[in-house]
Amino acid sequence: KKQAEKIRAQLVHGASFSQLAKAYSQDPGSASKGGSLGWVPPGVLVPPFENAMNHLKINTISQPVKTSYGWHIIEVLGRKKVDDTADYQKNEIRKMIYQRRFQEEAQNWVERMKDASYIKVYLNTNG
Repeated sequence: KKQAEKIRAQLVHGASFSQLAKAYSQDPGSASKGGSLGWVPPGVLVPPFENAMNHLKINTISQPVKTSYGWHIIEVLGRKKVDDTADYQKNEIRKMIYQRRFQEEAQNWVERMKDASYIKVYLNTNG
């Protein structure tokens, strides 16, 4: 927590979030990107982080936030409101079509393999 507070103080006094994240972040996924998580849809991040992020004003630096992953400093650079209902439905339809076509093609393949196979059955009548 103390290190997070020191880093936050540097940020408040104008230090580069990106440079400090690259230098101090222990998150391998975002450290190399200067701490950037990109656009994050709701429900993806752990609740303490997401709650702090959602209450933060744009272009302000959060107080250190504790999660199960450690301490975080958050800066929200922007928000976008997206009605992804149509996109979600399109993706679900694509998945359904893919599944259906996959099953059809798999069944066709099995039938072709059966047709192309030659099986000789021997019965033991001495037995």
